[in-house]
Amino acid sequence: MKRVLSNFRRASAAGFLLFAVWNVSTPAAESTRFEKVSAHCHYMRLDGGNVAVVVGADGVLMVNPPDEAGLDRVREALGRLSPAPVRWLAFTEPRYVDRAGTRYYADQGAQLVGSRNLHRLFVELNGEETGSGQPAGGRGLAGMKREIGVLGEEGQERWADWDRPEKPEAETGSGAWRLEKGSRDSAGEILLPGTAGEPGEKGRGDAGATEPERVKPSRTPLAWFLFDESMRIYPGGLEVQIFALGKRARSGGDVALHLPAERVLLVGDLYESARYPEIDVEARGDASGWFEGMAEVIEAVPLLMPAITRNQPKEGTTLEEGVAVVSSRDVPSNLQNMKDLLEDCRKLRREITRSVQIGRSLERFLSMPSLSPYRSYGNLDSFARRLYAALGGTP
Repeated sequence: MKRVLSNFRRASAAGFLLFAVWNVSTPAAESTRFEKVSAHCHYMRLDGGNVAVVVGADGVLMVNPPDEAGLDRVREALGRLSPAPVRWLAFTEPRYVDRAGTRYYADQGAQLVGSRNLHRLFVELNGEETGSGQPAGGRGLAGMKREIGVLGEEGQERWADWDRPEKPEAETGSGAWRLEKGSRDSAGEILLPGTAGEPGEKGRGDAGATEPERVKPSRTPLAWFLFDESMRIYPGGLEVQIFALGKRARSGGDVALHLPAERVLLVGDLYESARYPEIDVEARGDASGWFEGMAEVIEAVPLLMPAITRNQPKEGTTLEEGVAVVSSRDVPSNLQNMKDLLEDCRKLRREITRSVQIGRSLERFLSMPSLSPYRSYGNLDSFARRLYAALGGTP
């Protein structure tokens, strides 16, 4: 795994600058197969954004489905990786929703999972319509209306007493869903499209398909399972925590996913190794809030020594370096690198704050020789401009 060390802590500014220039100029190429991150988590590098999957025996959770250009490659590669159908689609921010991959897998029966903020922003930006729907409209959740509940494992209690639907036998499949009951707003909601039929006889995913050509995705309004703060999904019994960030950061609807047992974080565009973030202001992103968003995700990972001997970190490595971080760009990084970038961004913010206080313009700030060490990370000018504006500075 590529490691990028903090330019303030672990190398001289000049030496690290040379390394970073090489790193930024040689991005990882697109891949034609899913690459392994952990026992059940894999990712595929695409120019339109990495696609991650958590593979269980009973179904696949896909994070950030591909665009039209990458859909065929993802379908083919996923078919080689696992015969299990794609049962859930999750998104780290709204821009990944309106994609060919989302439509394709939704038509195959996959259920969209998202926070209310992400869904609200997606509707605002794309004009997507949703409705109360009919029972048959819940792709993968046939027979359910706008119920609030928790989907459980086969052989276990399927519905909690506080939100039991009238017909629990309508639940299909063995995948488990669980809402975080400890959060302030633990209620989830099934939001179905107004017009949708039952999934086709070929079932969910590509496993049952017999025709080689891809079916053209429909424009039927999408069916969602919405949550407020956090929820959990258990593909094949593996816990996946999905949580919405409390503040605007990279966008106004950021979501992160954590696999505690396999020590993996999926963060989308919130973080990229050796690069300052690109704040999406059109999607209500906030450069100041990004710092809180990064800290929230980092603090969500409990750094406990693994109980199983074979999972202990290698000698000379920290617990943070044992947590893989998968972003939407390039190859995976680790939690230590994520912490280092946040610390260095905080130092940059202090420099910008001082410049704003004395009335220094952004252009003058960017031309200062003392800024050279900060250029060891890519995308400095864009992030500095967003941060300058957020702190009240002048162009």
